[in-house]
Amino acid sequence: MGSITLNNPTDNISITHDQYLKGKSVLDKINDNYFLEVKETAVYNASAVASNSHVKAVEVYGSASYISKAWDTLVGIGSKLKSVLNTTSFLDTSKVATSIGLSISQWLNSSSLLSKITGQKFAITNASVADASGIIGDNTQDDVVSDIKIQDTSAVIDAAFDTANASSMTILKNARVSEIALVDPRIPLDLTFAQIDDATKNPVLAKIPSANFLLNVDEATVSQAFTLQSETAGGSLYTYSSNVKTVSINDSASNVQTNFDTLKDLTKLQAIGLNNASDADKLLTLSATNILQNDSVDLLKKITLSPYALDVTSTSMSQLEQLHPLNNSVIQSVEPPIDAAVMPNLRNYYLNDSAESISENYDRLIALGPNLKGMSFTTDTTDLSINYSQWQASKAILGDAGFKGKDASTSAASYLFNLSDVSAQDAVGSVGGATVNSNNTTASMFADSLIKSIVVKDTASEISANWNALQTEYTISGRTTKLQDLDFTDANDLTLSAAQVVKTSGASPVYADLLDKVTPTNKVTVKDTAANIESKWNDLATLYGSGSGVLGNLISGIELTDTNLVNLTAAQQTDDGGALVQMLQFKGYSVQTIS
Repeated sequence: MGSITLNNPTDNISITHDQYLKGKSVLDKINDNYFLEVKETAVYNASAVASNSHVKAVEVYGSASYISKAWDTLVGIGSKLKSVLNTTSFLDTSKVATSIGLSISQWLNSSSLLSKITGQKFAITNASVADASGIIGDNTQDDVVSDIKIQDTSAVIDAAFDTANASSMTILKNARVSEIALVDPRIPLDLTFAQIDDATKNPVLAKIPSANFLLNVDEATVSQAFTLQSETAGGSLYTYSSNVKTVSINDSASNVQTNFDTLKDLTKLQAIGLNNASDADKLLTLSATNILQNDSVDLLKKITLSPYALDVTSTSMSQLEQLHPLNNSVIQSVEPPIDAAVMPNLRNYYLNDSAESISENYDRLIALGPNLKGMSFTTDTTDLSINYSQWQASKAILGDAGFKGKDASTSAASYLFNLSDVSAQDAVGSVGGATVNSNNTTASMFADSLIKSIVVKDTASEISANWNALQTEYTISGRTTKLQDLDFTDANDLTLSAAQVVKTSGASPVYADLLDKVTPTNKVTVKDTAANIESKWNDLATLYGSGSGVLGNLISGIELTDTNLVNLTAAQQTDDGGALVQMLQFKGYSVQTIS
C-alpha cells in the first residue's frame, strides 16, 4: 500500500493508544492532514500523545494514585483531554486510598477538568477552614469529595471552639475532615478547660497529630489543673496532658489556699484568678513564714487574673520588717523586703513573737494601724515595755473587741503594759491632778488594769503640781507598785507644802513614801504658809535630823507664802530645828521666838 486518501479529512480518526503506537507506519501514508482521537491512553502517556499535532482528543485512564500525580499535566493538556477514567473502585472504608488526591489549590483551579472524570471521588489536602466550608457547603463539591485534610493557623482552629464560631466547629467535626494540621504548631491553641473537656468538641483535637500541637489551657479549677500535669495530685491525667504548655487557674480563694503548697509544683502553671463573687472574698490567709519563701512569692506573683488580698498570720517582728517596711523602706534589714508585686496585696497582720521583740519594734506594730488584727506571744513573759506615746497610738487597736491571737481562729493573748515617759498630768488624769494646759477630763492611768507599771517623766514643777494625786495613787492598795519611778527632765527643786512632805499618821512622823522616788539631783523646797510650817516644824526637824529615807538629803529650803512670822520656841531653834532655820527664807525676820 503506497498511500491513503481520506474522504472526510476533517473528522477524527478514533484509535486506541495501542493502535497509535503500532500504526505509525500506516498513519505516515495518509496524504491529507488528519486528526486523531486516541482512546485508552494511560495517564502517564497522556502528555506525550497530546503533544502530537495530529491528536485532537485524548481519552485517559488510570488509578486514583496516578491521576493525582499527573493532575497538573492533565490540566495542561487542556481541550485535547476528552475524558479521564478513574480505574480505582471507591470504597467507603478506605476512601483516601481510593480517591483522587488533590491539593486545595489544584481543586480550586481545575473546574474544567473535573467534568471530564468518571468514577470521581476526591481527597483534598491543605484546605483552610474557609476552603473546607466552601466545599462542604456546596452540594456539587460535597458529593464528589470524600476526604478533606485541613491546614490552618492555631488562631483559626482555637477560635472555632468559641460559641460565636459554631459554624467553623461544625466544619472541623464533619466526617469528611479526617485530619487537621497547624501551619504554626509551635503557637499553642488557647482553649478553656471546659472547651477541651467538652465531648462535643474535643474530638476535633483527635484529628490533629498529637506531636504537632500545643495547648494553653485557661479557666481550669485547681483539681483540673493537676490533671493537666500531675497524675498523683489529681487522679488520672488528661488525654493530651503532654501537649499542655501552660495552665491558668480560675477557682475560689479557699481552693487556692488549701492547695497553695502543692500548686508550687505545677511547673506549667502560668496564671491564677480568684472567682469569688466579691473582691472582699478574694482573700488568702497564709503564715508569714510561708509567704516569705521564694517559691511562695513566685506563686503569688502568678495571681494576675483577679485582684486578691493576703492576710499574714504568725508574723514575727523581723518578718514584719520585710512585709511592711516603715516609710516603705527596710531599715537595717538583714533580709530584703518582699517582692514589690506582692506587697500591695498584703492586708491584715497577726503578730506572734516574744514580748521583748514586740516592745523593741513597737513602732512597726503602730504603723500597721487598723490592719493589725491579732497578737500572741512566743514566751511566758507578756509584758510590753513601751512609752506613753506608743501606748496611746495602739491601745484602741489592741483593745478592739474583734482583736485575735496569732491568727483569726485564736483568742487574743493576755498582756500588760510597762509604760515610760508618762507626764505627771497624764499619769493621774485631770480628775486627780491639777489641770495644766488640758481641756479634756481624763481618768487616772493607775486605774487601768492593763497597765502594770508607770515611770513618770516630767519637769519638777509639773510633778509638784500633781504631787497629791501621785501620792494618793502611790498609796492606794493594789497600785503601790505601779508607780515605778519619777524621772525628772530638769534639775529644779520640787516645791511641796509642809503637809505633803510630812506624814502625821502613826506614833511618830515618817517621810512620805513617794519622796523615796526622788534622787538627790532634785532637791525639795518646802513652800507653805507660816502657820502650816510652824505646825509641822517638829516633824520636819525630826525627819531632817534623822535623815529618814532620803528626806534628810533633799530639803534645800523653806519658803513662806505669806508675811506672817513662824512662831518657834528657843528649843525648836536648836540642833536640827536650828538647821532648818538656816534654810528658812528671810530667816532674819521670819521667825519669832516664843516661850
